[in-house]
Amino acid sequence: MVKSNYQEIDTPALIIDKDIMENNIVYMQEKVNSWGINLCPHTKTHKSLSSLDFK
Repeated sequence: MVKSNYQEIDTPALIIDKDIMENNIVYMQEKVNSWGINLCPHTKTHKSLSSLDFK
């Protein structure tokens, strides 16, 4: 994890805890799998190009 002084970050900024995001994606995928449905996130969900790798 990269730590920095938050006052040095240019704003607006999107700050994501990668571990939490990955855990949330896995959790949601497991839930919809157990319900027998498909998970189809909307493209509006992706506000950052780097988050596209986690689809």
